[in-house]
Amino acid sequence: MMQATAAAIIPAAGFGTRMQLDHPKQFHLLAGVPILIHTVRAFLSNPQISRCIVVVPEDWIEKTHGLFRRYGLARASLTVTAGGRRRQDSVQAGLVLLDESTDIVLVHDGARPLVSRELIDRCCLAARNTAPLSPLCR
Repeated sequence: MMQATAAAIIPAAGFGTRMQLDHPKQFHLLAGVPILIHTVRAFLSNPQISRCIVVVPEDWIEKTHGLFRRYGLARASLTVTAGGRRRQDSVQAGLVLLDESTDIVLVHDGARPLVSRELIDRCCLAARNTAPLSPLCR
């Protein structure tokens, strides 16, 4: 039996206005590194994740590509795309980039950098142990 293909969609298109920063909170530094970098590293380092789609504000796409290059994360399995006005619009922007070989999709907020490998593994396992969606849901 073929192993399910898992992808991560990381919505990071919010601006974090409550933090009163001059930049989106996911680009704020945590231990000297942008929060988004910590989050993306967690998913890219997990062998269960074959694809990672990061959804950012449109005017932050080039900066995000630059950060991924700077921190050694740029690779074919990592895609950056523009988000929407609402979180659900950003998740949808990521979903449309997935191909039919993707069986499992994890959605994780880009401003939540402390996700553990164990949690990612448990989510993938739970998804694999759940009945597949009907073809109408795909």
